[in-house]
Amino acid sequence: MPDPTRTHLALRLVGGQQRDGEIPLVDLAKIAAETQVLVRRLARSITDRSGPGRTPAHLEELTQLLLVGIHGGSTVLEIAGPQMEAQLDLGEVALDAGAQAVEALLDGIDAIRRGGSLPGPYDDITIRSLDAWLATVGETAGEFEIEATVANREWRIPRTVVEGAREALVRPAPPSSAQPARSQVVEGVLYDANLHTGRYVIEDDMGHAIALETSIFTSEHVAPLLGQRVRAEGTPRLDEGGRLQAIEASVLLPATEIEGLDSEAFWRNIELDELLSDAEPLQALEDLRISGLTEEEGDAFLRVISE
Repeated sequence: MPDPTRTHLALRLVGGQQRDGEIPLVDLAKIAAETQVLVRRLARSITDRSGPGRTPAHLEELTQLLLVGIHGGSTVLEIAGPQMEAQLDLGEVALDAGAQAVEALLDGIDAIRRGGSLPGPYDDITIRSLDAWLATVGETAGEFEIEATVANREWRIPRTVVEGAREALVRPAPPSSAQPARSQVVEGVLYDANLHTGRYVIEDDMGHAIALETSIFTSEHVAPLLGQRVRAEGTPRLDEGGRLQAIEASVLLPATEIEGLDSEAFWRNIELDELLSDAEPLQALEDLRISGLTEEEGDAFLRVISE
């Protein structure tokens, strides 16, 4: 009997080329990665953290998924989430952000299967992530089924054709040709890369994590850039509040070093005495005069400082 304090998913892959209960490791890795990414992004959306930045550690813990079994009957992947804490006063299982994200995943698949609208947590980035998940499942199987238990609630997604679900999924509209999307450039250290999914992360000089998504770069191109300062350029994707969610990068190159620039000095605390160490006292008021300043400009300056 499934542990009632854990989320359980049974993803049945139907119509694959492998024997029942078998799946190529490369396909398993892709499905696992896309499932984890989708659940985590839904959790970020549910907790209003869908913009740029790293996923908080507590949210990563709540959304961590584990493969707990593979068996036949087609090929069934058994997936479980972390244990959920029970409420002391009611003795019930609290539905945390991780469990809500799994329910949103199931709600979303059921909605597109029925031709309905996606539920609230689905924004542009999670819709694209759901499409990527369907595409990855479709590389292994033509159809799938899901049985799930979330906080003692049972779910069943009947057999669904992958391509039909992708066709029913309403994707975010591309930018209008009359108003071409502006390009955006970011610079920072490339500290994370998933060469299978084409998703990378840059940390800029302010410590913000910026997601990059692309399918045009090879591993040979990206590998030497890991841990290095890079320049990425592409089409930004913003949420409804105008916050940067990610960049669909078309350029990823080593950043140009500016000769003589000491970037660490910008963040270093400097005492006032150090700043004034080379200062000399004024010998006369004429030393304050700004050369080339017209009388009108001088009057305007005096008016500003006197207000």
